[in-house]
Amino acid sequence: MSRHRAYIILFSALLALAGCEYKPLSYEDIEAPSQGSVRVQFLWGACPDARPQGVLMHAFSAASAPVAVPFADINGGTVSMKVGDYQLLAYNDGTELSAGGSDCQSFEVSALMRDLSLASPMFGGTRSVPRAHGTESEVAVLEPDSLQSGGLVVLSVSPWEEAVATFSMREATKTWRFVINGVQNREHVVEFTATLSGMSGSWLPALSECGDNRCIVPFAMTPTGEASIAGQVRAFGHCPHELHSHMLVVYYELVTGQKYYTVFDVTAEMHKPEHWDGGDLPIVIDWLPVPEPVYSSGGFEPDVTEWQRVDIEMDL
Repeated sequence: MSRHRAYIILFSALLALAGCEYKPLSYEDIEAPSQGSVRVQFLWGACPDARPQGVLMHAFSAASAPVAVPFADINGGTVSMKVGDYQLLAYNDGTELSAGGSDCQSFEVSALMRDLSLASPMFGGTRSVPRAHGTESEVAVLEPDSLQSGGLVVLSVSPWEEAVATFSMREATKTWRFVINGVQNREHVVEFTATLSGMSGSWLPALSECGDNRCIVPFAMTPTGEASIAGQVRAFGHCPHELHSHMLVVYYELVTGQKYYTVFDVTAEMHKPEHWDGGDLPIVIDWLPVPEPVYSSGGFEPDVTEWQRVDIEMDL
């Protein structure tokens, strides 16, 4: 090839390159990442006394199965999540509670069921534990651990910018307190135990309300004076959609082994505004007529295991 011809070919190539239009690189030319960054924040201003061990966040998406994300730092942190739209729930971790649901709206955190006969040593050896009339179908549950819930957060995860999910944590469990004065023959009682009916055994974080399931929650009552006893019980709430009745049953065993119980209808008090959500103000009952112990001629009466009901007219 002559030198003249080589110059012509080189000049033509340069002209061709000069005629190419420059196109800047755009997002459309880059394959989008499948993950995005999410900064999660848990705010505890509404429940400053909470002492959670950690926080558990559940992420619900139409494109994938629910994912549980644990946080050791109760203030939050940054996590990587698949790109998409999510509904997020959060509540404190480290509790003896069960949790589950087919979707975000039905997801609930529940107290553990228990056999009522295991709630107190005084229930052992009896054929059954007596209940208030109308509560026979209510499930007995363990008093739930303290629960803080952050409600529902709707979030879109993008590959290009960090998303922020903020949960304002609030108490999901409430505590009711009971005081009984005028307890006759209290010095002859070995133990007091109580149950409260019509309570909720679960919490729906997405709706920020308790489940509409009626449960019985057992709890201890202890002496606070020569003729008084007191106790408190924690639950997720009561009566989310309709008014239920609430029966306080107090069980007591005498030194002779005799076992008695008394039923108090505390519905009206529970439904008062000052008691609806529990709190420090107790529900006060003025009288509990514990029978005197009955001794046999040879001393204490052995193997007295059946329950006897003591009925009273109650005026709270």
